[in-house]
Amino acid sequence: MDAGGVTPEEIRSALSSNATLKLLNAYSRDWVLPLFAEHLEQVDGSVSAEWFHERVTEALGRIPDWQGDRSPAEHCRRWVESRWLETETDSGRLRYRLSPHSLRALRIVKEIVEGESSVSGARLGSIAHAVRRLADMTNPDREVQVRRLDEQIEELRHRRDAVASAGS
Repeated sequence: MDAGGVTPEEIRSALSSNATLKLLNAYSRDWVLPLFAEHLEQVDGSVSAEWFHERVTEALGRIPDWQGDRSPAEHCRRWVESRWLETETDSGRLRYRLSPHSLRALRIVKEIVEGESSVSGARLGSIAHAVRRLADMTNPDREVQVRRLDEQIEELRHRRDAVASAGS
C-alpha cells in the first residue's frame, strides 16, 4: 500500500530514525521544545555553552518534582548526539545552535498551535486517529491489519446506515 508516495516501510523507518520525529515523540519534549523555542530559535548564530547550560538548569528547576541527576552539559551532549543541537567552537569555547531537525519540530508544533483556532478539537482527534491508523498500516502483524480493516468496515457500515436512514 502506498501512502502518498511513501511506503509503509519508509514511514516505519522514519518514526524510529528521523531526528525531528524523535524529538516530537521524546519523553522530555514538554520542556525541551519550549526551552529551544525561548532561548535558541530566534538566535542568529549560536550561544555559549555556559549560558545555555544555565538556561537548561532554569528550565529543569521549573519542572515539578524533577528527579533527574543528569547535568545540563550531559543533556546538551545527548541532544547533540540525537541531532537536536549542533555545536561549534569559537576561540576555544563550545557553542550551541539548533539543528535543522529541531527547527522543523518547532515549526510543526507552531503550525499546529496557530492552526488550532481554525481546527476544532474533533479535527485534532481525527488527525490523531489517522496517525494511529497509519502506524497500524505499517505494522507487519497480520492480526493488527485484520483488526484495522474490520474497524474500517464497521465504520463504513455505520456511515452507510446513517446516510440511508437520513434519506427515508
